[in-house]
Amino acid sequence: MFTQKHTSVSQPAGRRKVRANWHILSTLSLSALLAYAPLGHTQTIMPIPVADINSGANGSYPVFSIVYNNKLYFQADDGITGAELWVYDGSNSPSRVADIYSGANSSYPASLAVYNGKLYFRADNGTTGAELWVYDGSNPPSQVADIANINNSGFNSSYPDYFTVYNNKLYFQAEDIVGNELWVYDGSNPPSQVANIYNSGSNGSYPNYFTVYNNKLYFSAVDNTGQELWVYDGSSTSQVADISGSNNSRVANLTVYNGKLYFSADDGTTTGTELWVYDGSSLPSLVANINSSSGGDSDPD
Repeated sequence: MFTQKHTSVSQPAGRRKVRANWHILSTLSLSALLAYAPLGHTQTIMPIPVADINSGANGSYPVFSIVYNNKLYFQADDGITGAELWVYDGSNSPSRVADIYSGANSSYPASLAVYNGKLYFRADNGTTGAELWVYDGSNPPSQVADIANINNSGFNSSYPDYFTVYNNKLYFQAEDIVGNELWVYDGSNPPSQVANIYNSGSNGSYPNYFTVYNNKLYFSAVDNTGQELWVYDGSSTSQVADISGSNNSRVANLTVYNGKLYFSADDGTTTGTELWVYDGSSLPSLVANINSSSGGDSDPD
């Protein structure tokens, strides 16, 4: 059984070295469907292990699963070469795609995304830090760019994350000398920063929860008004609304439903973190105060 969970935490001014954008498989397993069940009898369908990637009692901890070219790609640790990129074709045993960080060290491939017929992800080869990588399904994975040093920042890693396709380009958050901001890659030219939203030193706006709605890219980001709802129309970024006033609304979990954009937010009043909606033109509004206790949060996720 596959279980997915997405978690993100509002970022402090300091730099974040671990991203949590997990697509977690507690064990790599698929449901085995039984072919025959006698009439009137109940049959329990149980998951079965696909493979013992890390042989023995230790787990391989497969995470960040994604389908690419009709195969399942994920991160796993075989106990020998560390956490690397693996693939499963549905019939043969899973196999390691490449040992990106050579030896027993781990490259920790994460945030896998398919764009323009290729598989993109974050990985650390032990030399340039955690950067943007690409795999075309046949040739060995390769680094797209050392983003952290495009602007001579001198940083070890840019930690690209939250890869999202919009207008046939790959958007994501990454970190350089101005902090963690919105970046874009068109598949051929070097990645570039879209905007410095938190234009104050090297704090960074930490844009995340990217969601395409009404041909625009919406996301949560931090500036001097706190963490609020932002939008990018392909040419410029702007804040949709300052929901919490002088407080932090902690906009998160953006989802498109029935032609509207839903998300969780805290308006700084007695309602706490609740479900909000935006129709693309009017100001965002509270859908319901699910936890009606004073200041209580329902934390829709």
